[in-house]
Amino acid sequence: MIKKLRREFILTGMLAVVIAEILMIGAIDAINYKSTMDSIRGQMEILVENDGDLSAVLEEKGRPGMGTPGEDGSDNKPDDGRVKKDPGRGMGPGINEETPFMLRYFTVTADETGKVTDTDTGHIAMVDDTRAAEYGEAVLSSGRKRGFYREYYFNLNDTGEMIIFLDCRHDIMSFESFRNISIIVGLIGAVLVLIILIPISGRVLSPVEESYKKQKRFITDASHEIKTPLAIISADTEVLELDLSDNEWLLSIKNQIKRLTELTEKLVFLSRMDEGISNMDMAEVDLSELMYEVTDSYKPMAEASGKKYITDIEYDVHITGDEGNLTQMMNLLIDNAFKYSDDKGSIKISLKTKGKKKEITVYNTVAEIEKGDLSRLFERFYRADSSRSSETGGHGIGLSVVAAIAQAHHGTATAKSEDGRSVTFTISL
Repeated sequence: MIKKLRREFILTGMLAVVIAEILMIGAIDAINYKSTMDSIRGQMEILVENDGDLSAVLEEKGRPGMGTPGEDGSDNKPDDGRVKKDPGRGMGPGINEETPFMLRYFTVTADETGKVTDTDTGHIAMVDDTRAAEYGEAVLSSGRKRGFYREYYFNLNDTGEMIIFLDCRHDIMSFESFRNISIIVGLIGAVLVLIILIPISGRVLSPVEESYKKQKRFITDASHEIKTPLAIISADTEVLELDLSDNEWLLSIKNQIKRLTELTEKLVFLSRMDEGISNMDMAEVDLSELMYEVTDSYKPMAEASGKKYITDIEYDVHITGDEGNLTQMMNLLIDNAFKYSDDKGSIKISLKTKGKKKEITVYNTVAEIEKGDLSRLFERFYRADSSRSSETGGHGIGLSVVAAIAQAHHGTATAKSEDGRSVTFTISL
């Protein structure tokens, strides 16, 4: 149980870290994406405003060409040799005076019918006129006015005659590089947290583990200590029976001794199962034959109580398990069905093969029970109806033994009620 609790502690911690990392990395990447797109749109805005010709922007800076001197032969520098600064055009995020010299773009011109008539690839080296025309035709046929086509961001002007393609390869690579690095850093962080959590979980849960061990030790020791006085009381009772014959007080004592003996045996069994000491003799078991024997032994009880008793057991079902524990499990389930079924009620027991699983179901009607999942019935000392349990003499621990035996056979035990008037126990092995 402590190992399971430790695993859940680590898994919960890792889940919290992973969720936090996903949210943080997602937010950072979203901000980076928005910044990248704002920069791209800002650059495109400059191109659109100048109809794909940045000469006007360059002339404003006294530079009619890319790196060429002005018409007057000056180098656009003041007397002290410093470059003149432009007061700024409000070019948008990430846009500055150097942007026009950094842009790589080409334009495609089309007529009213959507036929490409001209291309300008003088500002990019990777695209020739033929490819530019192909890209232009593809964008025109798509019907979109702006967006991405491959690694280029395009914009169709208001007249629908010119398409400007902006090379965004550098921006895309920068965004993807940042995204990949953030993911790698996040994964490394998660691994480091896992490495830290493993030893920490042991220290955090050490008080719980110590308390759990003491509790189990107490249950085991107390159960063994109770057995000795019970055996003495039972022997003394038998001696008194020889003198007093059928005395109702002696009969009551014997019944209570039997109840306490059964309870201590179940507590010891559960304690051993919790500690992983099952002492089970695993072998091939004819589950069908075992269930025939167990269910047949309850037929006289069904007739005496006037309850409808139905069995549907599949033939020749075999399983690897401990025959004694499986028999105890079936007896506890059927005994529970008889104890808690309503007067003149119905009890149905079945065994079916479902794929690789062997499924045992025990159904019984009840006077009233909560609808839905009833797995808490397998909790120790849980009683759905305490008054009813006291009448039947139940300990509230029998179904816990059933669940423990099912788990020891790598199976599951579930309980549910579909209508609030019946309960179905399912054991999947």
